Amino acid sequence: MLCLAYVRSREGVCGTLEFLLFRQPGGSGSVISSLPYERGYQHGHLMAREIPEYLERCAAELGTKEQWDQYRTTANALFLRGFDREIMEEMRGIAEGASDAGAKWLKRRIDLMDIVVANVTVELGELSEAVSTTASVLEGLSFDKPAYAAGKRDSVLDQCYRRSRQITFGVCGPQCESSLRS
Repeated sequence: MLCLAYVRSREGVCGTLEFLLFRQPGGSGSVISSLPYERGYQHGHLMAREIPEYLERCAAELGTKEQWDQYRTTANALFLRGFDREIMEEMRGIAEGASDAGAKWLKRRIDLMDIVVANVTVELGELSEAVSTTASVLEGLSFDKPAYAAGKRDSVLDQCYRRSRQITFGVCGPQCESSLRS
């Protein structure tokens, strides 16, 4: 079991923290101390074996790993821009450190979005529950295809012709119709 424990913040060095990483509670550990990217890189490198295992658990929590690209897209759209710069750099460092140490996820290098999904797994899980239980203005509406959808789909030119015919009819009547077709 890996544990990451906050030790202390260095005085006078913005964004520099120290962490103690140890394999078992009460066991010996390694100090991780640096700026966000470097701290993340050390973290990722030291935990390269465990990170893919954790991503596997995250995928199982959310559904299946076959849907991982959907989780990445949702995390990107809803959460990525909410992280501050320091956390983003640390997550990028974790991904690159783990990948450089040989960690793979879904037969490819681990990247920033994989680590973002790992960090928002709980939120993503809550979203699916919230969507199914939250009332919306869409309740009771039918989204069946309209009757005209079964026929030939109009091209843009067909729509332009019909629109110009309606306008022309209103201005000069049926005698203008022949000039529109030519």
